[in-house]
Amino acid sequence: MLASARSDIKSLEERVGAQELVVREGANGGREAQLETERSLEWLHDSESSFQSELHGIRKRLDDIEESLRKLEIAVNEMQDYSYAFNIKILGVPELKVNEDAAFVLINKYPFKST
Repeated sequence: MLASARSDIKSLEERVGAQELVVREGANGGREAQLETERSLEWLHDSESSFQSELHGIRKRLDDIEESLRKLEIAVNEMQDYSYAFNIKILGVPELKVNEDAAFVLINKYPFKST
């Protein structure tokens, strides 16, 4: 009976040792999972920071483009407002065809006569 009790105790010790090993491995596995989660969160944070800085750069370029477009719009409006002052209005020269040039009109309408 004493031998049987010793055998049972030895069997229980082995089972407890195996359970402790499983618990330790699970704890290590849990620690590894926690480390992996922390690494993933750090990568996500770095990625977000990178995206935020890239978005900031894109917004800056867009603001610069909008400012250039505003200046261009002002310049075009000024050109339209003042363009009439720089035009010359020619009277008395008939149009022979659409988009004719002045040289063609002068040669055909008023041919050169040698004296």
